[in-house]
Order: sequence, then structure tokens, then C-alpha cells
Amino acid sequence: MPESQNNIFEETLKNGAPYRIRPIAPDDVNRMDRLFRSLSPQTTYFRFMVPLKRLPRPILESFCNVDGHKECALAAEVRTGRRRELIGVVRWLRETSDPAVAQLMLVVADGWTNLGAGRTLYRRLIPIAKERGIRTMRGLILESNFKMISMLVNSEFTINTGIQDDLIVFSFDI
Repeated sequence: MPESQNNIFEETLKNGAPYRIRPIAPDDVNRMDRLFRSLSPQTTYFRFMVPLKRLPRPILESFCNVDGHKECALAAEVRTGRRRELIGVVRWLRETSDPAVAQLMLVVADGWTNLGAGRTLYRRLIPIAKERGIRTMRGLILESNFKMISMLVNSEFTINTGIQDDLIVFSFDI
């Protein structure tokens, strides 16, 4: 189920730069690869929780081919000349054991953090999740990922947390 054109948003970063939030698309595979390759080792580790040098093409393709029912992904993109580049991606993935619960995942390119793209991506994704029957978001964050922790703590939701190994397990109702 392709994403609706209604889920396209023209936004402005804190530095005044314009950007667009839109559904991820199958033709984003190369842009997604460039986004991944632009991430620092620390950012990659924070997002995937393992050190990765490269994402295999089949994984990139699966990230860009969302089915709309079991998952949703939005991309933040900027224009650099004639080229569009992804600066962040947020997604939810419905849990098979409870279809009203979804895993939340977010990454923003290092040069674009602290400018509001991550928070706006996440805020644009929540209404789509609600519309599709998601009632609770869950996720895992490394204890050292202070930016993500801060974003969640300062959100409008009541966040439930726990610690498991070196991970913060979070959930919130939407």
C-alpha cells in the first residue's frame, strides 16, 4: 500500500534551511545508501546497535519498500542543487504478537542533528501510526544515546522505561 501524498510536509530546520518530510519510496535506495554511508560509526552503532560499515543492498531495498500495513517510514530530505538527499528516516514496524504495538526507529545524519528534523519526523509519524491502529510505540536505546533519550523525555508523551543490559527499553501510548 503506497503512502498517501497527504503525508508530504514542507518544513524548516532551526537554521532556516527548508526540507521536506515524505514517505520513503522504492527509488530511495541509493539515497538511503548515501545516508547510511554518511553516518559516523557512533551514529551507526546508536541506530543499529552493532558496528556496521555498509548495509547490504537487500536490506536497503527492504528499508525503502514498505508495505504500509505492517510498517511505515518517513524520510527527511533536502535539495542540494538538482539532487535530493536524505538527512533522516523514522519508521515504525508493527509487532506480530500485538498489532496495536509498533517498534519505533529513528536516525538523523550527523551534520543535521540538533536542528529539529528528528523531532519533526517523529511527530509526523505518530498520527499515521494512530490512523493505522497503533496504540503503543516501543523501542530500545543505548544508555549512551543522550540525544534520543532527550528527545523522548522532552516529548508530549508519558514515557515508560526500564533497563535491560545496557539498553533503555521504552514505550509510550499514542
